[in-house]
Amino acid sequence: MDGYKSGNDDLPAQEAAHDMSLALLELAADALDLIVVVWQLDDDLVCFSSRWSQRAHGIEQLTYLDSMEVRALIHPNDHARLDDAMQECKADASAKVHVDFRIRMPAGWLPVHARFRAIAFDEDGRITRIVAMLTEIKDRERIRLLHTHDLPERFNAAVPGLYANMPRAVASGRDAVMPTFLDWHGRVMKVVLQGDALQSILEDIAHMAEDCVDGASCSILLLDENGEHFVRVAAPSMPPAFHRAMMQLTVEPESGTCGAAVSRRSPVFTGDVASHPLWRNFRELASANKLASCFSWPIFGQSGRVLGTIALYFSTSRAPGDTELMIMPAIGDLAAVAITSQEAKAKIRNLSEYDALTGLPNRSRFQQLLQAELQQAGRRGQFAGLLCINLDRFKIANDRLGQQAGDTVLRQTAHRLRQAVGKADDIARLGADEFAVLVRNSASLESLECLARHLLDSLAQAVKLGHRDFRSTVSIGLCRFPDDGTEAHALMRSADLAMRQAKAQGGNAVCHYAAEMVAASVNRLELQADLRGAAGRDEFKLMYQPKLDLATGRMTGVEALVRWQHPRLGLLPPASFISLAEASGDIVEIGRWVLHAACHQLAAWRAAGQPALPIAINLSALQFADRNLANEIDGTLQRHGLPGNLLELEITESLVMKDPLHAAELLAAMRRIGLRISMDDFGTGYSSLAQLKRFPLDSVKIDRSFVQDIPHDANDTAIIKAIIAMGHALKLKIIAEGVENAEQLAFLQHHGCDEIQGFYFSKPMPVEQLYGFTRTHKDKPTILRLV
Repeated sequence: MDGYKSGNDDLPAQEAAHDMSLALLELAADALDLIVVVWQLDDDLVCFSSRWSQRAHGIEQLTYLDSMEVRALIHPNDHARLDDAMQECKADASAKVHVDFRIRMPAGWLPVHARFRAIAFDEDGRITRIVAMLTEIKDRERIRLLHTHDLPERFNAAVPGLYANMPRAVASGRDAVMPTFLDWHGRVMKVVLQGDALQSILEDIAHMAEDCVDGASCSILLLDENGEHFVRVAAPSMPPAFHRAMMQLTVEPESGTCGAAVSRRSPVFTGDVASHPLWRNFRELASANKLASCFSWPIFGQSGRVLGTIALYFSTSRAPGDTELMIMPAIGDLAAVAITSQEAKAKIRNLSEYDALTGLPNRSRFQQLLQAELQQAGRRGQFAGLLCINLDRFKIANDRLGQQAGDTVLRQTAHRLRQAVGKADDIARLGADEFAVLVRNSASLESLECLARHLLDSLAQAVKLGHRDFRSTVSIGLCRFPDDGTEAHALMRSADLAMRQAKAQGGNAVCHYAAEMVAASVNRLELQADLRGAAGRDEFKLMYQPKLDLATGRMTGVEALVRWQHPRLGLLPPASFISLAEASGDIVEIGRWVLHAACHQLAAWRAAGQPALPIAINLSALQFADRNLANEIDGTLQRHGLPGNLLELEITESLVMKDPLHAAELLAAMRRIGLRISMDDFGTGYSSLAQLKRFPLDSVKIDRSFVQDIPHDANDTAIIKAIIAMGHALKLKIIAEGVENAEQLAFLQHHGCDEIQGFYFSKPMPVEQLYGFTRTHKDKPTILRLV
């Protein structure tokens, strides 16, 4: 409170006592959650306690304002009520005056109850200080009474909250400005709803303020996202030099009236620009534009964020009048409506054109950017390149480690692409794990391939996912304008076909588009069309691959593998059509056909008096998701008169781990039927043997990718030995598939693998050949035992 004077310089002890009293008063008020306000009448200063400073400004210090600044903080409707309370307090030094009013806070108007009392006098007995204790009003009826004199409710209903600052005209001056305000308000709201450009809307609002306040020139300044610089100015009555100067301002407590309004988060009034410290660095600007006084109000957005300022400038030195104090908060709110409306539309537009996870353009936006670049390249006679990039093992990361890990991989991929390419708008996320890169004015095909190889290496680097590293390769397809397409959609199709070719080669590859790929794509579409209804036309057939028990050398069963007898293309392997069937949903019909065909074969063996070998069939993800699958299988077995133990279902890790609860229920139902259950392709998904103990499994099949390099690959041999040991601990039978040579067989037998399946033992064969193979093997089971 050092800035206050008692009015009597001969009484320093008395002054010190007053200051001590105020300090103790603030401490007490702090403990009671009160706001203390002290009016220093002689100096025309008002001191707010740190309690208000913390709530209004976020700072822990006393705040000193002059009476004009304080008036702007009080709701215009409550000025008269507050003036009356002050007069009553001045008239009776012993009076304790109570009054309700509203004070501005960042979130809006705070209704408070104030208790006034004089606390200091000069030697003539005149009051020099008045103190007020402010407490928040929470009683709804008292709050309602505070709004009694606000604008009619129909205005509040039409534009919620906008008129909270606008008092009902009670004086002739105010009556005169209301029609102008309402006329302008209607016009501005119309253009806001129409979605006009923000600059045009803000200039309309500036004209509105100038029409409502005689002799005023208005400026509206908007802040950047960090709130540190002004990035937009709307001041239609001010010269361009003023605009340029405003755009160079940084927001600081001493950077003019507007900078101070932002920093203080409250209105700031400068009655004499020429002498005021706030304008120390801008007096030449004020003189050149004949600015003598300036009043600025912060524009508040949602959550109390300051969006900018709206200011009035006058050519004469003056204090703010009732008209501007009444009208400008409402005009500022109207500006806030326009700004937040535009921000909301920008966010919607951004969401519709940019990927929320990576911030890159999405497919639609990128196609627009690509088309614009191709048009310019065509006019300039330049080339342009396009790379289509697909992550080879993204699904494993996403499924095994969860969506959060998958998102990390995608964000890291986008980051590395930005580092390599430079410009974010030249990169896009086209889909789940697919990206694109536009190469402007590509010098040559060799330079495109060089960039693609660089990206191949960069994106192959490990991504840190918690405590583990995830490594993935990518498939890249590249094409060039105008050789491989002259329109954006054609070029993107060419790059996509090239990328698919790279993926078909096993991934971690770069392919350049070739015209032959179009024919291959057309063939794929034709094949997909032929696939529809193929099961109903009985175009599929089963091939059987035997399984061998390594302990006895005897056959334990067969796996049924489907082939498509295409009427035009002949016998097609699963790789030619299974992925098509899964994409189209035809896999369900094919799976149902396999189930019936396998059961029919089992029934035929039994009817012929032959031993019925258990048949294993594979389940697709769509079949496994069917809640009625167990009932369907049970019904099929009953129709053929078969026990459940003659049928083995092979499922993959991803099926059970995608929805473990559903998997546990379905597998339990299958076990009740008597079915055998095997986990296929173990090691390529994201489960562990320890997790598998939750499911009623009979066996685990080691994926062929681990078998192919044993016993020479140390990692694969270690993995297989671990799977065998842990599987036996869980009482699971271990089967190795893809066995193709004697070394693999010897290793597996030596380390206790239970069964094998592969070309070294037998290729898949039709049922006619299986009869002879079974008889031969039954008579001489030991000829296939090598160790």
